Amino acid sequence: MSESTSSTGTEIQGMPIANIALAEIINEATGQSYYFDTAEKADIKPDLSKGKEDILRVKNRIIAMNRTEDICIGYNVKLTDNTFPPELMCLVDGGTMTSSGYEGPQIGVAVNKTPFTLNLYSEEKDYDSSTIQYVQFSFRHNKGTPVEFKLEDGKFYVPEFESTSRPKKGEKPIYISYVSSLPNSSSSSTGGTTPTTV
Repeated sequence: MSESTSSTGTEIQGMPIANIALAEIINEATGQSYYFDTAEKADIKPDLSKGKEDILRVKNRIIAMNRTEDICIGYNVKLTDNTFPPELMCLVDGGTMTSSGYEGPQIGVAVNKTPFTLNLYSEEKDYDSSTIQYVQFSFRHNKGTPVEFKLEDGKFYVPEFESTSRPKKGEKPIYISYVSSLPNSSSSSTGGTTPTTV
């Protein structure tokens, strides 16, 4: 994003951003990174602690208002993928991988889910459709909700993974940064562990 100034104000030129080039999920307990480039859509909505508004009104006249503002306490994320990654089910759904597949969490008891960081990478596009740089959207300390299944004859299964991000004290609910390359283009990964493509 660039800007130019004049005697009357500042003109802002926005960044043309498109696509989900890559999704990255980092297990915050182990540092293991999982990458997948099959994400189709991400619905990200702020979770707000709603403020209140008290109005002092006398007949048809408002005397005063007392208002408290909404406060963002995190984000609710719904990530739609085009494939079924069992490794992510363990983090989001809370179950375990077995030698024959995946098993959901035990029924009837609370599940101690592992928090994870979700990074979504989009592309800033140039006139010729080339990628100038990547824009990283980062949400920390996510905990998933049970995964819904919708299987339909003649159609591919498209899973939706939902999670809630809750920053710790002093942290921000979202971090947006600009990077020149995607994290899976190098051998390094968060926490020094080997990145996994799913």
